Amino acid sequence: MQISPALQQPKKLCVLVYSASDNNLKSFMHSDVDEMELAGSDDQMDVVVQFDHGGSKGAERLHIERDTEVGKLNSPVIESLGSTDMADPKNLSDFIQWGMKNYPAENYFLVISDHGDAWKGAAQDYSGGSWMSLKEIHEGISDAQAKTGKKLGLIGFDACLMANTEVAYQLRNDADYLVGSQETEGGAGWPYNRLLGEENLVALQQTLATAIPVEPRDLGARLVATAQGKQNDLPTMAAIDLSKMDGVKDAVNTFAEAILDSDTSRGTLRGMARKTEVFTGYKDLYHFAQQVGENQSISDDKLKEAARGVTEAISGAVYAEQHSRSYPNAHGLTVQLPNWQFSPSDEYKGLDFAKDTKWDEALTSMGKYWFWPWPI
Repeated sequence: MQISPALQQPKKLCVLVYSASDNNLKSFMHSDVDEMELAGSDDQMDVVVQFDHGGSKGAERLHIERDTEVGKLNSPVIESLGSTDMADPKNLSDFIQWGMKNYPAENYFLVISDHGDAWKGAAQDYSGGSWMSLKEIHEGISDAQAKTGKKLGLIGFDACLMANTEVAYQLRNDADYLVGSQETEGGAGWPYNRLLGEENLVALQQTLATAIPVEPRDLGARLVATAQGKQNDLPTMAAIDLSKMDGVKDAVNTFAEAILDSDTSRGTLRGMARKTEVFTGYKDLYHFAQQVGENQSISDDKLKEAARGVTEAISGAVYAEQHSRSYPNAHGLTVQLPNWQFSPSDEYKGLDFAKDTKWDEALTSMGKYWFWPWPI
């Protein structure tokens, strides 16, 4: 089934929600779409969703319309796609292209909603037995950009662990800004009724009703502020200026080279890595560099100066950030930083961040020398 969307003049904002729900999060993601209906689309904003039911029903594309009936999706199905592998980057690209063609807008906000695992990617499809890698996410978005000539203003990950240095650098040319969480999210994920509705919707619609353009940067900051009231599910959230990620890359590369050149004890560096704010599988890049830059036992001024360069670069890139009291040293961007020996996988070495910096070489150097017992 397919309903042709009405041709229209560009609105100020189009929210494109790619809900890869053919997995154990389907019930939560169904509730997310139900929450979106509390806000709905209006004459200045479209909200469209690709939702995968899995099984024989497959994926559907919906134009979200406002209604207050809880527990049932009443928005019209614009297109039924049948069985769809939501972890295939071609399907991500196709959805973005479809949304941009049929719902023209001055600004586009893409939400990828599902499981996430930092630089390892996001979006799991049970039926296809597949997972979208970070490089494939980039491929899907960049393909849509090339074919439409339009760039996303904002990418949001309603997924775990995606406020990550490797992620932000890989996607640096795919959007202007990125919003995500350093830590895992609760199953309920983003509070869409608050992000797109109620007070936020009123504020957003007041902006939309004026001649002032909707700024993706401001929308990202609003998302972070809204998450602050839901820290049980969203203990961390950050908004990142992707145009600053080249600067972060340069600073990290200088820091990595300084680590490789330094006579500073690897045990000292590993000790600071162990004390760095930890999330599920990843650590806070700013906090690690901050410790190196402020450590009185380190006499290598070049290393300490390079570490301070990292904190300055991150402060410039992360323009909005919130965290619960459980993460006092969260600063908005995680990074691969293990406590133990590091041997980068081929997948990691294939990332732009690994190719454009010596960070993986520095991690390997830091983990070279071990003595029993292993530190904890």
